[in-house]
Amino acid sequence: MTRERLYIFDTTLRDGAQTQGVDFSVEDKRQIALALDRLGIDYIEGGWPGANPTDTAFFAERPALKHARFTAFGMTKRAGRSAANDPSLAPVLDAPVDAVCLVGKTSAYQVKVALEISPEALDAMSILASIDWLDDKTPTQWNTYRQVGTDYFEDATVHGIYQVTLHGVTAGSDLAIVNG
Repeated sequence: MTRERLYIFDTTLRDGAQTQGVDFSVEDKRQIALALDRLGIDYIEGGWPGANPTDTAFFAERPALKHARFTAFGMTKRAGRSAANDPSLAPVLDAPVDAVCLVGKTSAYQVKVALEISPEALDAMSILASIDWLDDKTPTQWNTYRQVGTDYFEDATVHGIYQVTLHGVTAGSDLAIVNG
């Protein structure tokens, strides 16, 4: 009998920090990460390295986790740039982590505004190029897990979710995370 495994991926330190009135300090984030680790959480997304001073400082001093895979969040490369020349990917790669989760935009609004491309132009290129670049640059001793996720805006299209998930897995992601 095959036993399926459910992995728990916690985003409290990034997504939870976006809640109005919440302002985690580096020490707050460290204490929360240690508590989540004691609970047995499989993946703890620490935030987006380089996105703000708190996240940069938090990733500079990795918490001593015993169970969870410490994960850096980032976004796939922007249109019109190579992955190597996208300033948001470099801090993600440089972070001392066990896993990297790159989010791909699936919302028609986010594709137009954040990525500055048409929804029809959303294709595998940014996802494939970003994961390939991480694979090329990631030291083999890191044993980094590659993940691709989707955003979860109300106007996310089924086509966009399919594109991000399919192309992430095709590119070699170990996990595909669909936010709902």
